[in-house]
Amino acid sequence: MVRARARGTVVEELPAGTVDDVARRVRAAGALPARRLVGTKLGRRAEVLLREGLARGGLEVTAKVVRVALPEQISALLAAEPSVAAAGLARRLKGASAKEAAGAVAALLGAGEAVVVVRGGKDHFARPTPETLTRDEIARLQDAAQRLSRLTAATKPRRGKPARTLWRAEVDECLRDLGVRARGPGPASASSRVASAAPPREAAPSGADVVMAAVRALEQPGAPLVFVPDVVRALEAQGVAAPQRALLAAAAAGGIELRPESGVGLLGAEDAARCPRGPTGVPLSYARILGR
Repeated sequence: MVRARARGTVVEELPAGTVDDVARRVRAAGALPARRLVGTKLGRRAEVLLREGLARGGLEVTAKVVRVALPEQISALLAAEPSVAAAGLARRLKGASAKEAAGAVAALLGAGEAVVVVRGGKDHFARPTPETLTRDEIARLQDAAQRLSRLTAATKPRRGKPARTLWRAEVDECLRDLGVRARGPGPASASSRVASAAPPREAAPSGADVVMAAVRALEQPGAPLVFVPDVVRALEAQGVAAPQRALLAAAAAGGIELRPESGVGLLGAEDAARCPRGPTGVPLSYARILGR
């Protein structure tokens, strides 16, 4: 056990348990001033040990604050809300400047863990889920809008000319890529009757479904947390390519939650290599199914 040897009011050796105690308080508060982490002034060696221990635990240590990593704070907001307004995001993060918040968001966007979505005419950040359109869907939407604009422009009233309408099949053709049908108040069109009469196809399980099934199979009664390396081994046995990427995709879709190890250095090298990494590079070693 390391004992603190005080010389005046300066602690030269870091007392045992200090890193864990400070880390708990930082995570509870979101951020703490770097100069008020402990009640006693630390010597140079003790301060270095404390900062290194906090950084290994996934916390961000700056000259002014020690805080929960900004990507982790942003991910927590996105997990709790469908989308987060870009304006004022920095004010919702603990211990962050606007520049630091922008850098953290850019990292998440670059990693594909967040997207910019326009809601109510304003920029928001969200997880890439089925609620947000893909680039291909937006391209099809733009194409459909242009074609619809040309069609509707042709119906503009002209002096001395009879009123014009549109052929429903042509409107349907514009909207088909988006799965939208321009249905009128009368009987369904022949094409829609054929579509409704066709037997539904059984959808193939998605990657997220396969991941969730693997997590569910490894759950123990009363213990919802599942060891991620075991999930990866199960997915590998099923022939799933890039199981770590599949886990991150399932988490981004909101099906599961991925958590880091509760302590430092508890994972073996082999297990750590099987874990996907969080925004700060920390191995995400436990999974939990959401929505229960």
